[in-house]
Amino acid sequence: MEATTEFESHRRFLRGLAYRMLGSVAEAEDAVQDCWLRWREVPHADILEPRAFLAQTLTRLCFDRLRAAQKQREQYVGVWLPEPWLDDSETAQTSAEDMLAMAQDLEIAFLLVLQRLTPSERAVFLLNEVFDWDFDAIAQVLDRSPAACRQLASRARQQLAASVPTPNEQFPQADLAAPLPAGKARRGAGVPSPERATRIATAFAMALQMGDVQALADTLAQDVVFMADGGGKVNSVPRPLQGANKVAQVLVGFARLWLREPGATRPAFINGMPGAIFHAADGTVVQTLALEMAEEGRITAIYVMRNPDKLKHVPKT
Repeated sequence: MEATTEFESHRRFLRGLAYRMLGSVAEAEDAVQDCWLRWREVPHADILEPRAFLAQTLTRLCFDRLRAAQKQREQYVGVWLPEPWLDDSETAQTSAEDMLAMAQDLEIAFLLVLQRLTPSERAVFLLNEVFDWDFDAIAQVLDRSPAACRQLASRARQQLAASVPTPNEQFPQADLAAPLPAGKARRGAGVPSPERATRIATAFAMALQMGDVQALADTLAQDVVFMADGGGKVNSVPRPLQGANKVAQVLVGFARLWLREPGATRPAFINGMPGAIFHAADGTVVQTLALEMAEEGRITAIYVMRNPDKLKHVPKT
């Protein structure tokens, strides 16, 4: 029982680390479960620092999954987005203000840039920057020297600082062929107040329901990016779109189709950002929509997840 209690005290940390490493809720759950199975089999009296041991075990499991998924990612159809995060362990009992602050570590643009780092760079950066581990502790997890970990972190920061490509820049599919919202790929870009975010999201939703292209465009930044992931399984936009007028026109066209279908839409925080979950008449989740906002109060990115394989974990109505 003591081993179970110890593991459960670290589950939230492990799940958050695995999701940020893998970009998949389902894969993160599997990795944490495998970590538990390994933890259950080891002599716990010999483990002086359980959190470090579990982090090391989980990181290696994530490395294995990333290697196995590389070919599949290279062959992915259309835009790849991380699975939407609506987790109760990080978001339950969380205020709207804390939820928006959390977006800097869960925001989709940030996760997309993380996917461009090597697995080791990603692990070091997350443990140091997001979870506030020092390099001596990280060195134990990665079985490297603290100096080597500092070098990995430095390379990761340099890549993150430089990873705001122009909309027309092309990347290999393995590197997630997609432009990122300018300024939002860097952590600490700032988020609006909860009140302002609510006003923006409400104005966006009303304009969308009314089919008012101009009103919708007024809620968007001029360089707003729209990205949709259908995974080749359902109809979707195959490439990112940029520009307030273009995105507004496309969204209004989509909204006419969405509103014509029987079902329900409910507001939700997705990856710490205001958004919505769209349900079919039978309660099945058909898509999620997340709004990334700038501090001054404009929507800088819109992320739509339509791939049914990436929506299985989202609760039905």
